[in-house]
Amino acid sequence: MTHLAALPPHFPFDDDEHLAAQITPLAGQINTAHYRLLKLIAEFDKRKGWSGGSTLRSCAHWRSWQRGTASRVEQVVDKSGGRAA
Repeated sequence: MTHLAALPPHFPFDDDEHLAAQITPLAGQINTAHYRLLKLIAEFDKRKGWSGGSTLRSCAHWRSWQRGTASRVEQVVDKSGGRAA
């Protein structure tokens, strides 16, 4: 897993407009990545790729096992049959 670099103690932006100009596109990129992740998880769940003949009960359970925890969004997607609620 890639770790994000620590934020510098002082931001290199002197005014709020420049800071907002950094936040806005980053938020869009995060939303896009989150959407793609949910679509991939939904397809994985639809194919039951998580089952693999093991004792895993659901896609959310598989995700929890893979990273140590399952997000609330993934649990909702899992319960809704792959549709983000």
